[in-house]
Amino acid sequence: MNEMIAPFNFDPQHDFIMVAGPTASGKSALAMDIAKAVDGVIINGDSMQIYRDLSIVTACPSPLEKMAMPHRLYNALDGADVCSVGKWLGLLHQEVAAIRAYGKVPIICGGTALYLNAAQHGISAIPDIDEALHKAVIAEHREKGGAAMLEELALFDGALAARLSPGDSQRITRAIEVYRQTSRPLSEWQRDDPQGQLSGRAFNFTVLPDRDELYARINKRFAMMWEAGALPEVERLLARELPTSAPVMKAVGVPQIAAYLAGEMTDEEAIADAAMQSRRYAKRQFTFFRNNFITNYEFQELYSTRDDLEFFSKILFSA
Repeated sequence: MNEMIAPFNFDPQHDFIMVAGPTASGKSALAMDIAKAVDGVIINGDSMQIYRDLSIVTACPSPLEKMAMPHRLYNALDGADVCSVGKWLGLLHQEVAAIRAYGKVPIICGGTALYLNAAQHGISAIPDIDEALHKAVIAEHREKGGAAMLEELALFDGALAARLSPGDSQRITRAIEVYRQTSRPLSEWQRDDPQGQLSGRAFNFTVLPDRDELYARINKRFAMMWEAGALPEVERLLARELPTSAPVMKAVGVPQIAAYLAGEMTDEEAIADAAMQSRRYAKRQFTFFRNNFITNYEFQELYSTRDDLEFFSKILFSA
């Protein structure tokens, strides 16, 4: 474990805590221990754990963990909803205000870089997109394909189009719908001063363990999820016939189980592919947290639990 970068006298009434790290690193257990030490409430900062359709596949806190410690924004939205960064940030502000009103400490836990960055630094003030327009752009992308939509994007936002590939369907459709709604390129919106960040200072804990150890845990975890009920969970989701563009349909494990149910993969192939995709995601998370996330205290081992309340109190409240 690293020592703190600088002394930090945490103010429970105004500051907040962030617990970050790649998937399967143990950050949820760390958030639980910190919450015990500081009388905190854990808020979800993961873009897939917010959907109520998926608990097992996304490794949400268990019902027992939720009973032991208050958790917010886990399984909060229906799978048909599209939870943008802006929508999550609005929900976050509501939860943080309520938590502070009760005299408790907000603890944001997750590995979605866009969410954690928005909580600390805000986002561009892009207006909400009309739902009918959003659906129309999605349908157009499905009809024309990514290459044609990317060519259209290049006509009015060449700077952004140059950074995308035809396979970046979510980013391409987002850029096109923003332009059609506002008559302004998304790249221009992104250059504006960000808005909506939380008030107060963030104290950032990260869990960045040895990659081989993390990958070994990831390899075991999806097999355990399969045994724990991931298959019927995804079956129920698929029965809803949501569009494939829905974010919940892209959660790691969903495409693999869907392929298994369709007879396109064996169970071993589906588990192996899901584990591989999780490892790739973890690698991207490592890159972000190493290069773009200022850490106050880093755990360099897989986190399990540390039953030492004074340890966390000393880190946060020393001056």
